[in-house]
Amino acid sequence: MKDEEVSYIDMTKGDILSGFKMFYDMATFAPVSFRNSYESAANNDPNREQARIKVKDTDANILLIAGTEDMMWQSDVAAQNIYDKRPENFEVLIYEGAGHVFFADWYFNAGNMNMALGGDIKRNGKAGHDSMKIIVDRLEKWHSQDN
Repeated sequence: MKDEEVSYIDMTKGDILSGFKMFYDMATFAPVSFRNSYESAANNDPNREQARIKVKDTDANILLIAGTEDMMWQSDVAAQNIYDKRPENFEVLIYEGAGHVFFADWYFNAGNMNMALGGDIKRNGKAGHDSMKIIVDRLEKWHSQDN
């Protein structure tokens, strides 16, 4: 792996309409969602299998957390796809109605750009509260002195 290029999804493989919408939103200072562009590129890139995060041969405990309304990228779909490849020692938490960030409202002002994160303040807050308890529990369980 040393000195080898890491495979990735090429965003130029996405369809032109999703790219246009993203750039239009940037130009008009509307909240920008990257999800459609990422989904389109992931579906169209012939290199997608090489770019996939492979976890099949690991013994690690894995916890993936996502929201169904993530407007940054398809984290809920990706989490489920990764789980489907190796369900052993793997947990997926997908929060209905939550976005990309579990402690904020559906968009974030990043200076010159409004970024669409998805969800709403109530569902994001609940997902953040619930998932933090689970994260702490799993870290204690998986990394305790008794293991």
